[in-house]
Amino acid sequence: MSRLATLSALLLFVSACSATKNAVPAAPPAPEAPAAAPAPAVSEAPAAIGVWDYTISGTPQGDAGGVLTLAWSGDAYTGEMTNDMLFQTVDVDDFALDGNQVKFSATFDMQGQALVTKVTAKLTGNTMLGEVQVPGFGAFDFDAERRTP
Repeated sequence: MSRLATLSALLLFVSACSATKNAVPAAPPAPEAPAAAPAPAVSEAPAAIGVWDYTISGTPQGDAGGVLTLAWSGDAYTGEMTNDMLFQTVDVDDFALDGNQVKFSATFDMQGQALVTKVTAKLTGNTMLGEVQVPGFGAFDFDAERRTP
């Protein structure tokens, strides 16, 4: 019986050796995919993007409000502004952010006349405080709060 066990072990050994000899070599490892571009540092991220609820206080018709929506597209801000009193949505023009100082304009239609409003505000976290200049009407307080997701 020990001869049978020895013969079996020998056959198993020879079989394993020949399987290894005739085995197909493993494929080389696939090259690593290029790394994705790193996300911008927090200091480089556009600080004003989001949806903002704003109020313009002290107009002759009373307080006016609406929604300011700002997005980042490539290397510039884009956006739109609604006005609940005028029932309009218009594009935001000439948006600039210098440090924490925000400037932009929006042109509304006031009974066929272009009403160009110019906003200047200080951005602090989720708040913008400043004023809006309305030609022919003067300057009014502007404040906006960013909506949280």
